[in-house]
Amino acid sequence: MSLRTRLVLAFVTLTTAAAVAVGAWSYAATVERLYAEIDRSLADIAAIVQDLGPRSPSGDPIGEPDDLGPPTEDVFLTQVIDGMGSPVSSEPGLAVPIDDSDRSLAAGADRTASDARDIVLSDARFRLLTVAADPGPGAVQVARSLDELDRVADSLRLGIAVAVLVIGILAAMAGWLLARQLTLRLERLVRATDEVTASGDLQVTVPVEGSDEIAALGASFAGMLDSLRHSREAQRRLVQDAGHELRTPLTSVRTNIAVLRRHPDLAEEDRARLLEDLDAEARELSTLANELVDLAAERRDDEPVEQVVLGELVERAAVRARRRSGREIVVSADGAMVLGRPGALERAVTNLLD
Repeated sequence: MSLRTRLVLAFVTLTTAAAVAVGAWSYAATVERLYAEIDRSLADIAAIVQDLGPRSPSGDPIGEPDDLGPPTEDVFLTQVIDGMGSPVSSEPGLAVPIDDSDRSLAAGADRTASDARDIVLSDARFRLLTVAADPGPGAVQVARSLDELDRVADSLRLGIAVAVLVIGILAAMAGWLLARQLTLRLERLVRATDEVTASGDLQVTVPVEGSDEIAALGASFAGMLDSLRHSREAQRRLVQDAGHELRTPLTSVRTNIAVLRRHPDLAEEDRARLLEDLDAEARELSTLANELVDLAAERRDDEPVEQVVLGELVERAAVRARRRSGREIVVSADGAMVLGRPGALERAVTNLLD
C-alpha cells in the first residue's frame, strides 16, 4: 500500500470516527431531551388526575377497560391504584400494567417518589410514569405513546447516517488532495535521487520549497549532494596534485638511473653524487606518498603549528630545486620567523620553485 493511500485511509478513518462520535452523542442527547419532555408532560397529567379524583382528565365517567386498541400519540392513558397495587380507576381503553415496583411505590412512605419506564401495549411502545399519590397510600399511572419519539429518533438516525456518509466522502476527497500535496514533493525527491543514481550527475536540482519536514528532507538531500560535489572536486584536485608532486622526483630518478646505465665507468665522486641524489629523491617520494595518504584520509591538518625560520625552509627547498634542474637558485632571506606548519610551507615553496 502506497504512502498516499495510507494517508487517505487514516484521514478518512479519523474524520469518520469523529463524525460518528459526534452523531452518537447528538442522538443520545436528543433522545434524552425528548424523554425528559415526555416525562414532564406525564407528571403534569398525573397531577391533574390527583386533583380530579377517580375521573379522567376530560371529565368522562370512569368505566371498565375495554379493548379499544392502542390510543393515538396525543392520548394519555391514566390509571389510579390503591396501596395494595390494585386498580381503583382507569381510562377506557387499554389497561396499564402494574408491576412490583409500582406496588412498592404505592405502599411506600415517600409520597414524592416516582418511576418512569417504557412498556409495550398491543405491539405499541408507551412511556409509563407512576407517581405516588399525596396523600397516600396509592399511586397514579400515566402512559403516552412513543410513536412520535420513535419517528423523531428514526429520522435523526437517518440524518446522522447520511451526514456521516457525506463527511466520509468529503474526507476522502480532502485526504486525497492533502496526501497528493504531501507525496508530490516526495515523488519529485525520489525522481531526483533516481536521476543521480542513473547518471552520476551531482548537479541535479532538488526541490526544497516549503518549511515542513519534507522541505527539511529535501534540504538535507541537497546538502548531501553538495558535500558529494565538494568531495568529488577534492578527489580531482588530489589526483592533479599527486601527478604534479610526483612528476619532478620521478623524472629526476629516471634521469639519474639513465646516466648510471650509460656511464658505468663514472668517477667515484660522480657516482656518489648520483647515488646521493637518488637517495634524496627516494626520500622525497616517500615523503610525498605519506603526504598523499594523509591528504586522502583528510589528515592534512594534523601537523602542529609552530614557529618556522622561513629562510632555512626556503633554502632546503632551493637545494632540491638546484639538484633537479641544474639551475642556480639564489635565496636572499633574513632570520624572519612565521607561524605555520613546516611540512605544508615547504611543500608550497617547492611547488612555486617547480
